[in-house]
Amino acid sequence: MPQTIVFDTNYLRSFGDSDYRIEKLPQKLHDQIKLAFSREDLVALPNTVRLETNAWLALQAETAQKSLLDAHKLLRNAGYEVSPEITEKKHNIDIATVLRKYFSTVYLLEPTIEDYREAERRTSYRLSPLPKKNPTGEEYRDRLIWCQLVSYARASKTPILLVSGDGLFHNGAASDEGKTASIEVVESESDLDQRLNQRPHHIQAVVDQLLMFSMNLQRQGVDLKPESIVGIEELRKVNEANGSLVLKFMLRTIGIKEVSSPVSARMVSLGGVPILLSLSLGERAIECARQIGPQEKEKLALDRFRDTTNIEQVADELRSLLRS
Repeated sequence: MPQTIVFDTNYLRSFGDSDYRIEKLPQKLHDQIKLAFSREDLVALPNTVRLETNAWLALQAETAQKSLLDAHKLLRNAGYEVSPEITEKKHNIDIATVLRKYFSTVYLLEPTIEDYREAERRTSYRLSPLPKKNPTGEEYRDRLIWCQLVSYARASKTPILLVSGDGLFHNGAASDEGKTASIEVVESESDLDQRLNQRPHHIQAVVDQLLMFSMNLQRQGVDLKPESIVGIEELRKVNEANGSLVLKFMLRTIGIKEVSSPVSARMVSLGGVPILLSLSLGERAIECARQIGPQEKEKLALDRFRDTTNIEQVADELRSLLRS
């Protein structure tokens, strides 16, 4: 079913300002939008996001121009002749115009007076959705965007995929209101790529490791298959002091009766060998360990030997430096 993809300000800003300031779309963003349209998805830009992005671009352009004028003045004061003269310009870049320059069917989502009133009411009464870091914060603009999305979803009967790192939207998508409106949130480039059926290599590697636990999971009532994995989102990597690598992520699945997607997951690896997986299924938690095969044991032993050798080598070099 076609969906409407909506970009938040922080995602548009993540590509930097240099391309936008010459009225060009960053290549990655261009490719994602092109792919979305080829799938018959829709792409929408809330007017609040448009205004926030335009304000940011104006500030970036002003800062760049000031740096250029300062450099010009410095050279002139040092006795250099600089030609041609630099004249001050006003940069009024409109992100909606830039988007429509390449994709004329990008939809500008304008808030209604009812959206403004509802956003004001929720902000005043501190009603959901709430920010993650500061639940008592006002966050009026984000609530206005949220109210627009809810209204749009109800009117169009179209699922919405919001690309944003804001906690308020993640909370909203997890609420009953967000689920009823079929609003989902992804945070990063790789998360969006997966929703567009373009899984990055490093994400595919995590999927491959995850599937190593499929037999263990099946014994505990979870039938995890390659086709049931939609994506690995919000991936975080932590290197522990004991040498293990901990991957924390949200596992998004489809077609598994025992699993309500998304699922909070934690996978532990040693020397690149996955050994432990934990899944949080609401009130139920699953933890399973893998039996490591002979080849994996050999790889693990070799990696540990290399790590120990490197540590001893560094220690010897340090002792030599101290003696000298």
